[in-house]
Amino acid sequence: MDSEHKPFTDVSIITRAAGHSDILRIKYFKVLIQEMDLRLDLGFLYAILELFTAENAGTVTSEQEVELFEKDIEYLKTGLNNVSATDTSPISLYEYFHISPIKLHLSFSLSSGGEDGNKTKRETEVIPVQSLNLLLKSIGATLTDVQDVLFKLAFFELTFQFRTTQQLQWEVIRHYSKQAIKQMYVLVLGLDVLGNPFGLIRGLSEGVEAFFYEPYQGAIQGPEEFMEGMALGVKALVGGAVGGLAGAASRITGAMAKGVAAMTMDEEYQQKRREAMNKQPSGLKEGLTRGGKGLVSGFVSGITGIVTKPIKGAQKEGATGFFKGVGKGLVGAVTRPTGGIIDMASSTFQGIKRAAETSQDVESLRPPRFIHEDGVIRPYKEREGIGSQMLQKIENGRFAKYRYFAHAKVNESDFLMITKRGIFFVTKGTFGQLTCEWQYLFDEFTKDPMIVEKRRLRIEAKERVKSVFHAKEFGKIINFQTPEIAKWVLAKLQDARESLPK
Repeated sequence: MDSEHKPFTDVSIITRAAGHSDILRIKYFKVLIQEMDLRLDLGFLYAILELFTAENAGTVTSEQEVELFEKDIEYLKTGLNNVSATDTSPISLYEYFHISPIKLHLSFSLSSGGEDGNKTKRETEVIPVQSLNLLLKSIGATLTDVQDVLFKLAFFELTFQFRTTQQLQWEVIRHYSKQAIKQMYVLVLGLDVLGNPFGLIRGLSEGVEAFFYEPYQGAIQGPEEFMEGMALGVKALVGGAVGGLAGAASRITGAMAKGVAAMTMDEEYQQKRREAMNKQPSGLKEGLTRGGKGLVSGFVSGITGIVTKPIKGAQKEGATGFFKGVGKGLVGAVTRPTGGIIDMASSTFQGIKRAAETSQDVESLRPPRFIHEDGVIRPYKEREGIGSQMLQKIENGRFAKYRYFAHAKVNESDFLMITKRGIFFVTKGTFGQLTCEWQYLFDEFTKDPMIVEKRRLRIEAKERVKSVFHAKEFGKIINFQTPEIAKWVLAKLQDARESLPK
């Protein structure tokens, strides 16, 4: 099946023994490398470097300096005839040696995707790179980012050639180095700030190819297939043109928004933005929804940051942190709404690009099966699958640790969620986000829940004061649409409370 996982590399070797000679004869040597997607950022490269670098590698004591100097003197006194650079590896006969073509999708960013433990040290070690990158970010033109740049490296092949292992190794390295150098233009044409012209040209060429190929394939089979092929070809051509232009606009606005986000000097905000923007929308509707959420979030966080940033700064660094927070709050009041507007445009263009694509993503036909605590697989119930999935999504997984038990619809936008530990009143927002309005644990119940006025569920709980400006609460009353739903919820509440450990 096409969906089956395939190995990244497949190597096949057949050797031939020759009793009259010591030369190794390799009859067949073939390496197959699958198409790959490589994504790197500066934070990942720093982490890899720290993994292989000792903490005190850069510090050398005076005694060590003297010892190293003495070793250098000894090396200088060594005769040249005692040193040999001759390749002593055994020679082999390669009757057929082949490495398949390599297709690599490369994405790279000089913006760090996480915390860099040696950030201060990095800045002193690579001042030109850090200064240039900071300058590019501050003016909103992040020239260092490339997304989904396609490298195509030709195959390497030898037939009936004598080579040592070292000679073969250098030939392979030299071959792929030349191939990579020839395609350096792909990196320039793949820059996000330019709109990735390479991706635009690639999309248009694929659309033109399909415009002629699909009708030709249909004409071979018959007139009806020809018309179907013509429709597919036109769709691919229009989709390639519209999707390519929308993708270019999305990348340009995305690069601008990344630069504006860098001006906020808030690493947490930048990290959340990166995580949100890395998730591609499935279509135009989701692109508009995500853009609207980003716009609202930008305005809200920008306004609230004026108050919250000085407070957080004062908690961390005292008076100095307070004034730093004031500066960050004032800058964020301008840059965050601006970034939200640009992100909205970028998400909208992403949605247009996805809607214009002819390929269709594989989507689940139903929610995942809900597995109970005992691990027994029971007949599938869609209601349980929907409820369990909904619990995982409330406020971006805030209540994911709770165990789902049941849920019921209160009205078009509100739901009552019952877990093994308590209840949540969940509201679905305009953009589809799920928010918990209030919650009570079963330990807070002072009386058993009851139904009043046929379809109203009454929850009595311990006294709770929300704030100075709010009155005291002693529970909630939930108004369901029908008496049957209220009775069903009451029964589920009783079952959930009885399942608690005594």
